[in-house]
Amino acid sequence: MASVTLYDQFFVFANGALLSENQQVELTLESDDQDVMTVAKGFAGQTPSPKKVMANLTNVVPSSGFEFDAFQKANDSEIVEMKFQSAATGKSLISEGFIRKPKISSGVGKTVEFSFEFHGGPGNFD
Repeated sequence: MASVTLYDQFFVFANGALLSENQQVELTLESDDQDVMTVAKGFAGQTPSPKKVMANLTNVVPSSGFEFDAFQKANDSEIVEMKFQSAATGKSLISEGFIRKPKISSGVGKTVEFSFEFHGGPGNFD
């Protein structure tokens, strides 16, 4: 018989404040590493490139308004510190960067969604 277990969730903080209206986060470590191919070896390795953290976040908007104004942060090119924290282990990745592509989605019978991208320096979960 298969055993069951409890799985983790992630909390997101922006400039130290918990984004309690966050519904979804997708976190990626991006780079432009290049494959190195040779005639004799075939795939010989890679040439490393700079790395960055990128996150796509989706939040809901309560009737009291935004808990984090991504439009203002993007318009002002404000440096933002984002922390992505495991609820189970407490390990977190902290990155400083910028907000891009804020977007609001609304419709009949739908909850208002507020999404944006974060682009920041690389980090590890510590």
